[in-house]
Amino acid sequence: MKKDSENVSKPVRKLHVAGAQIQSKAMDPRGNLERMHRQIQIAALSGVEAILFGETCVHAYCLYPENLALAEPADGPICRQISEWSAKYGLVIMAGMLEKSGLGIHNSHYVAFPGGDAFTIRKHVMTANEKKAKLTPGDKKRRPFEINGVRCGLYICADGSIRGLHADMARQGVELYFLPTAGGGFRPEYVTDADMDTAEGKLKFMDDAARTYMAGVVDRPQNFHKAYVAVNAYGDDGAFMIHRGGINIINKRRIVQARIWDTNCIDYFTDQLCHAILHF
Repeated sequence: MKKDSENVSKPVRKLHVAGAQIQSKAMDPRGNLERMHRQIQIAALSGVEAILFGETCVHAYCLYPENLALAEPADGPICRQISEWSAKYGLVIMAGMLEKSGLGIHNSHYVAFPGGDAFTIRKHVMTANEKKAKLTPGDKKRRPFEINGVRCGLYICADGSIRGLHADMARQGVELYFLPTAGGGFRPEYVTDADMDTAEGKLKFMDDAARTYMAGVVDRPQNFHKAYVAVNAYGDDGAFMIHRGGINIINKRRIVQARIWDTNCIDYFTDQLCHAILHF
């Protein structure tokens, strides 16, 4: 017979998380911040403890020199504003940005905590376009962090291909992954509402539907028992690309607890978020 102490289950830890997508515009980081602010306010009213935005959401995923010139350091006005909102609303904010440092310009995610702590996580694996734009890679090793007793990790899009990444994070006790991405395309790939009244438009929409779902990551056997919050970049940046959005919140049992489908129909783009309480 088991002793009473052996029958006592571990206390369930919970974390209320959200993913938010905003229509980021190139050359308008202040406007993008205001879009973020509205989603942060909604999340706070819903009791969310941590909110993730997509890759480079503050500046939009636009690698033109004019947009890169707006990159700011991690102690600049943009990050100070995000930290102020984190303290004011009492939740962790993770926001993608173009970060300027003494080494160059990075594709980074700024992580701000209500208590005042903050740091950036820089993308390591550069895409062909990022190499062409001469972005500077970040460190290969990821930095785990804790939110209300839950061990977390964050990696940006292509960094999921870093050899040994998941094994290394597992050794460090990571239970929850935050995955900002920027899966998108060029204007000819997208349709309008009017296009969908035509046979050609319907076919184009259906052939391209739901392209960025994170099943390829979540279904890897080594990732079982890990939870995920994945947010894809969103909107017509006005210069370079259109990103299709898409949010998935998936618990440690691979059950989708909240989702906003990505879309290639630009007439239905709207800022929005979804949220869920994950158990650990």
